[in-house]
Amino acid sequence: MAEDPQLGDTHQHPECVNGRREADKDPDKEGEREGKREGGKEGEGSGETFTMEQEMKISDVEDKDLLESSLRLKPHEAQSYRKKALWVSWVSIVVTLILAIAAFKTMDEVRLLLKARDGGFKSGNTEDYSRARANLKRGIRKAKQAHKLHIEEHFHNNSDPRRMWKGIQTITDHKPSIQSLPTSNAFLPDEFNHFFACFNKGVIRHTRNAEPSTAVHPISLSTTEVHSALSRVDPRKSAGPDGIPGRVLRVCADQLAQVFTDIFNLPLAQATVPTCLKTTTIIPVPKHSSAECLNDFRPVALTPIVMKCFEKLVLSHLIACLPPTLDPHQFAYHPNRSTEDTISTAIRLALTHLDNNNTYIRMLFIDFSSAFNTVVLSKLTAKLSDLAVSAMRSSASAFGFAFDAALDVLSSIIVLWRYSNAAAVHSAHREYIACVVLGVVFILSALTILVKAIHALATRVLPEVDDFLYSVSVLSGLVCTILAVLKCMLGKVLTSRALITDGFNSLVGGVMGFSILISAEVFKHNPKVWYLDGAIGVLIGLIILAYGIK
Repeated sequence: MAEDPQLGDTHQHPECVNGRREADKDPDKEGEREGKREGGKEGEGSGETFTMEQEMKISDVEDKDLLESSLRLKPHEAQSYRKKALWVSWVSIVVTLILAIAAFKTMDEVRLLLKARDGGFKSGNTEDYSRARANLKRGIRKAKQAHKLHIEEHFHNNSDPRRMWKGIQTITDHKPSIQSLPTSNAFLPDEFNHFFACFNKGVIRHTRNAEPSTAVHPISLSTTEVHSALSRVDPRKSAGPDGIPGRVLRVCADQLAQVFTDIFNLPLAQATVPTCLKTTTIIPVPKHSSAECLNDFRPVALTPIVMKCFEKLVLSHLIACLPPTLDPHQFAYHPNRSTEDTISTAIRLALTHLDNNNTYIRMLFIDFSSAFNTVVLSKLTAKLSDLAVSAMRSSASAFGFAFDAALDVLSSIIVLWRYSNAAAVHSAHREYIACVVLGVVFILSALTILVKAIHALATRVLPEVDDFLYSVSVLSGLVCTILAVLKCMLGKVLTSRALITDGFNSLVGGVMGFSILISAEVFKHNPKVWYLDGAIGVLIGLIILAYGIK
């Protein structure tokens, strides 16, 4: 059988069809055909190509396996098909965008139809005018339906209230009245300045002469807190007098977090706020349409966004210090409270009362005029001073010391139970139970101390102590050390592992009592070693865990 000059190989020629039919009857030819198939596979990559005419001939082959082996894609063919797939995808994207844009251009179509109707009317052709008018009516109905669907989309996503209110304003055709300030009075800016500043004169004079208190340690912000505040900045908010936009702070939060942490902690330590952060731009906005006096204007302050982040961070610490005696019906400045809670609480109280027979309800809504301006700021500053905001409430060593003290009490109770019965002094059963219970308690306490210490390292808690905690640490360290020595001596005499374990726990309490003082003094002389407090907590937790498992 001769080679075909187009196909380049005998086993790919259309005459192989006849060979296949004969091979169905002759096993030798069947084996020959299989050998030709393998030869076809080895010939891949030899640069053989097919024309459209030859592919049509091969499509007539009844054996699908032979067809697939004959039409293997070459590398350049695979690249060609890949480019075609990309081209089809791009065409699909472009067509979809065109259709989407066309859906929002319905009003333009209505204008074109309107022009066509007017043109038909001016031409005097009754048939063209009737056709254009019918097309215009259909276009108007289509535009109204598209506008209806577009407005309803504002309410599908409840997580975007801004979009929802925009839809409501569109439906109600609400257009806020903007009243311009009178420009004839050249002294009006000075009058506004004196009016808005007159409420805080006494407080400003008092705070300038005040000295920072040494009884309360300042708040210390961590890099994680600052990074979280910068990441939540709304980029749509207007920039303050410093001109720093919110988008820059949000995008560059990773790079600016450590810088602003140092900037924020310095004013907190010095109890002073830099002038650049306190500078604001005041914009008087009318409270209602008929503003007649200065009190009818609301001062809207454009504060630097950096200062807003600083205020939110300090506010979170202040809210954490609020006493639990606040009125439960006060919803402002409470964590996890909002205006929706106010409405739901009022409705629940009203409906509960109306469930009774012959009852009715009267509700009084009061709006205080210039409520924030009439706040007695001297009382407010006194209230804030009474909160005694401190940064020591999360110290790892202090927490471990307090937790170990509670554990020491529990272990002492277990030892008392162990020796409560005089006849059971040498009881192996009671000794075994006491050791097992102490081991479990040690493991649980070690895990708790480890979690607290690791959290302190992650949030960068500074090891600072006040005078009271300093005295308690010294006294507790001495007492716990003495108790540990006595318990260990008695445990060796009585050969009691439970009593020795209790003594070890007292020794840990003494070490942690002194560790509070050591970490605070080291940090005072070298602030870079702030992690010593948390590291000691981790070390003590690991020691307790190992002893409990043992």
